[in-house]
Amino acid sequence: MAYEIETRTVAAQPTLYVRDKTTIPNIPRSIGEFLSAVGRHLAEHAITPNGMPYTRYHAIDGSNIDLEAGMPIGAAVPGSGRVKSGELPGGPVAATVHVGRYEDLPNAGAALNAWAAENGKRPTGPNW
Repeated sequence: MAYEIETRTVAAQPTLYVRDKTTIPNIPRSIGEFLSAVGRHLAEHAITPNGMPYTRYHAIDGSNIDLEAGMPIGAAVPGSGRVKSGELPGGPVAATVHVGRYEDLPNAGAALNAWAAENGKRPTGPNW
């Protein structure tokens, strides 16, 4: 798959999220589990999401993934239990869209890294 890279500047975004280790075959189940926990926290505390759910890949090592899944919110609030309070960083970003199997997801990260190298840029954090 050819990845089209787009650049833009984004504002920092407060989030509520769950982060844990999973494997590529278990990504769909893990995302569902993580977002369900975040959704329960949002409902229990009458917090309205401020955008679409996201996933963030802190590390991919073979089929093992350090995965974060969460929801953007309007202002920082405390988490509880597995649900943590965080932030997606603001600033310039390079973005692409992966459509396809989770097993092929590392190809999107490789395309972003290749684009960064070709354009004199350096990633400053994990992909989301």
